[in-house]
Amino acid sequence: MPRVCLVIDNLNIGGSEIDLADLARGLHKRGYHVFICCLRAGGALVKEVEQAGVKVVILGKKSRFDFTLMLRLADLLKKEKIDIVHSSLFSANFFSRTAAILAGTPVIIASDQSLGIGKGFLRTSIDRILKYCTDMIISDSTAVSRLFVERDHYPPQKVRAIVNGIDLTKLNGTGWREEARKELLIGDDELIAGTLTRFTFEKGLVVFADAMPLILQACKNCRFLIVGDAELEQEKKYKRELEKKIKELGIEKKIIFTGFRRDIGRMLAAMDVFVSPSIIENFPNTVMEAMGAGKSVVATEVGSIREAVIENQTGFLVPAGNVQALAEAIILLFKNKGLNEKMAVAGKERAFRCFSRERVVGEAVEVYQKFFPTPVIPNN
Repeated sequence: MPRVCLVIDNLNIGGSEIDLADLARGLHKRGYHVFICCLRAGGALVKEVEQAGVKVVILGKKSRFDFTLMLRLADLLKKEKIDIVHSSLFSANFFSRTAAILAGTPVIIASDQSLGIGKGFLRTSIDRILKYCTDMIISDSTAVSRLFVERDHYPPQKVRAIVNGIDLTKLNGTGWREEARKELLIGDDELIAGTLTRFTFEKGLVVFADAMPLILQACKNCRFLIVGDAELEQEKKYKRELEKKIKELGIEKKIIFTGFRRDIGRMLAAMDVFVSPSIIENFPNTVMEAMGAGKSVVATEVGSIREAVIENQTGFLVPAGNVQALAEAIILLFKNKGLNEKMAVAGKERAFRCFSRERVVGEAVEVYQKFFPTPVIPNN
């Protein structure tokens, strides 16, 4: 039975972190001996993963250039007799691949969802060097996979696109819309455009804020829901700037900040339209979650978003940074209930067909079985 080590920087709440935690739980259920190695710290997801029977090891990375880390990780891989090391995101991809070489780990897999924007010469060069010791690179979209082949010259047989999956069972519940709206003091007749986000420039929240006065001019009975919180100091600074912007626009009473929430399904249930105003993005889990919860989507056309949102069927795509276009698309859905509902139904059908967590685990197992074809016995 192959022994798998999943490596990531930490297990705080984030798209890649949730994806890796879901993969670990799915592999454990399928009988794999799997554990997670966090390079720097644990996080909010550790308890959930451990309760599912997956061990978490935290190595305590001391600094960005803590090169003793690869030696400690190599020792861990040898001690645990790991057959497959599978990492996610740049830091983990760098340290785990170099450690796996030192440890003589048979199979090295790296997940990279980056389109390369803002990656820089050093990171790009490191990735291109380490490709020679990488048995498989996994992306979350065909667009990124194509970049690895065309730009970074990976052999096509060493590149696999596995579109992220979501836990669809946590996105729909009886009475959630009424419960959430009552808690958030939202009236039954109010129209809500909302987003699930982190407070960073890339997420385009300032653009969303600039669109709000235009939407309010056309739809007096609407408000806006922003779900998420700022954890890092840089995020807190951005949030303060956003709040200042909102105050200058005079729309602070029209916006509900929920802070951090784990009941994403309930928050989505309170919305009428989901908005993804990102400036830079690849394949956002939040858009898939919104579709899975039965919401129409207005998103900026960035990254691989077209692989999630089908234009004019499950939502509208607008140019990144275009305040007018963003506002007009939201207004159109607010004013056309039939179109909104039609797109919401189509999006939900697409999410259940294409974005399930079980599919992701199954495709990852297909990759592992290329190297270790021995069948495994599922855990109860």
